[in-house]
Amino acid sequence: MTSKPELGKGFWDELGGCLFTGLMVSGVEVARARSRRKHGTWELLVLEICQQG
Repeated sequence: MTSKPELGKGFWDELGGCLFTGLMVSGVEVARARSRRKHGTWELLVLEICQQG
């Protein structure tokens, strides 16, 4: 049986990550994607997604 998380700790704390940081990083990625789309450089976005996955 696994123990429950301590009070004040959440799922992300157990995984060693931070929800706020994760959301912030995602926001940065979205901003970069919007900038690339605005300037017509979709190719770079596609290459980055392929390399991450």
